[in-house]
Amino acid sequence: MKLTKDILNCAKLALYIFLGTFIVGLIIGVINYGPSWVDVILWGVRLSLIISCIGLAIAGLSFLKPSTMRELDYQSRWEQYYAVLNLTQVMLIVAIFMIIYAFILDYLIRIFL
Repeated sequence: MKLTKDILNCAKLALYIFLGTFIVGLIIGVINYGPSWVDVILWGVRLSLIISCIGLAIAGLSFLKPSTMRELDYQSRWEQYYAVLNLTQVMLIVAIFMIIYAFILDYLIRIFL
């Protein structure tokens, strides 16, 4: 039950990060492409994918170094939000959810537009 709650918290956090990077990507897309909305939206999706891949790389590097898997300095505060997962696992799950959101949005854009 705690793991499910932690994963849902990661999904919610990933949605917030995805929306933030998507909006920044939309702004960059409007500057680059102008009124071509399909290209603008796809630019927002691309930026979100880039940020999530960076998150995956950081999580992968931290899995390679065991000292990053230790408890945090503010472990009691961390456990208020995530009871089971540590920081590296949260970064990994958030990046995976961001990729899922980006692929869903990309798929819907390519079907309907």
